[in-house]
Formats: sequence, C-alpha cells, structure tokens
Amino acid sequence: MRPRVLRLRPAGARLSPDQHRERRLCPGCACHAYPVGTIIDKAQWGDVATWVGGIATAVALILTYWLLRITLREQRRLQTEQRQAQARLVSAWSSQIQRAADGPRYSVTVTLKNNSDEPIYGLRAAVGPGWSASDRSYTELDLVYVMPPKSHKDEEVSIQLHRQPADAAESLPVELIFSDTAGRFWHRDRNGELTQITDERPPSGGKHFFKATPGAT
Repeated sequence: MRPRVLRLRPAGARLSPDQHRERRLCPGCACHAYPVGTIIDKAQWGDVATWVGGIATAVALILTYWLLRITLREQRRLQTEQRQAQARLVSAWSSQIQRAADGPRYSVTVTLKNNSDEPIYGLRAAVGPGWSASDRSYTELDLVYVMPPKSHKDEEVSIQLHRQPADAAESLPVELIFSDTAGRFWHRDRNGELTQITDERPPSGGKHFFKATPGAT
C-alpha cells in the first residue's frame, strides 16, 4: 500500500472531494484541523511573546541594579555624615594680628572652638603666614591635649610674616588636627575642608599641615 501524502491547505481554501474523503478517514489529523496560515500565525505570536518576556526581564534587572546603586550610595553618604558628626563641630580661625614690640614678628590670636557635646583629644593647631597654596611654612601652637565639649578659647602665637598685614583684623589661615571620641583622627585644612586621617596614628603635623596643592605655584 502506498503511503498517504498529507498536504497543508492555505487559509480560506475550500476542500476538494478527495480532501473531504481523507478528512473522513482521519478526522483527528492536525493537517486537516488547522489551515497553514493559522499554524504560522500561532508560531509567530509565540515568538513575540518570548521576546516581550525577555525584554521585560532585562528591564527589571536594569532597574534593580540602578536602585541598588542608589541605595548603596545613600548608605555611604549617611555613614560619612555619621562619622563626621562630631568633627564638623570643631573649628578654628585667626581673629587679630598685632606687631610685636621688637623685631619683625607678629602676635596672632587664634580662636579654637569645640561646639560638640563631647570632648576632642590630641588637638593641634597651626597658623600659616599667608593664603598662598604653595607656601607650606607654618607655626604650631602649644595646646592642651583635651578640649572640653561646648567650649572655645583664644590662644596667642608669635609668627613671622612675609609682608605687613593690611590691618589688625586680617585673617591668617589656620589648620587643625584632632581626634574624636571614637578615636578617629581628622584634619581640617586652611579652607575648612574636613578629611579623616587613616594612614598613621597619631598623625604628624609635618605630613598633614598646609599640604602643597597640586599645580600650585
């Protein structure tokens, strides 16, 4: 007996008498149940659904990664603020310059302030003769080791200036090194920027006071 050759018919095409006879012989055959266009359309729509699902999954992963980065960045910012909470309340500035009675030196008044609710330790302060970023010379004050909370005091230091100040109220740059109650060391530079010192304990003034600014002349 010769094998029967099954042919798919185009969508909308009418069955021939032979095809009607074959359909009666194999009523459950898929080749007569669905036209060619229906089979192709189902295959195409199945591919589109797969693509849409893949795109949605990729978008969800990208959004998750983006939100995770934002969360981590916010956590790092909060941790930095928490570490700096006490150190940000410690400051110093020069308030008065007076020429010494003899010689070219000047007496400079430096105000130190600890506005936090806890003491600071290992306080060191240095005054520079000018605001030039290339001038690393400074004079360090002789201070007590501990500064109480909610306190401020004025200290006098003798310094030699490269030029005569315009008036007694002219301000000179002051830098600080100190430790908070958690044992973290901090450096506040001449511009007020606060940086945690992690490379040495205790830090040296020669390494951190009035550091040269890159590109300064």
